[in-house]
Amino acid sequence: MKFIKKQGDNQDWYWRLIADNGESIAIGGEGYRNEADCDYAIDLVRGHAASTEVYRDGVFGIVQDRDYPRRSARKPGLFGGLRP
Repeated sequence: MKFIKKQGDNQDWYWRLIADNGESIAIGGEGYRNEADCDYAIDLVRGHAASTEVYRDGVFGIVQDRDYPRRSARKPGLFGGLRP
């Protein structure tokens, strides 16, 4: 996997996480005025992803993902990318 960052036409910085197969698997939710702020957001995702709990928004509230079986990584997700 790799992070790609780009400066947009509005001069804001944006990031995207790309899987080895070239698919986008995460996109930063906002533009950053400073490249350093974009780098900081990337570092947050990179540094905390392994230790972050995963929750699913269920019908009766939010529940931890570990309560459900994992899906196949080969099925397309909602946005056309692969889901875990």
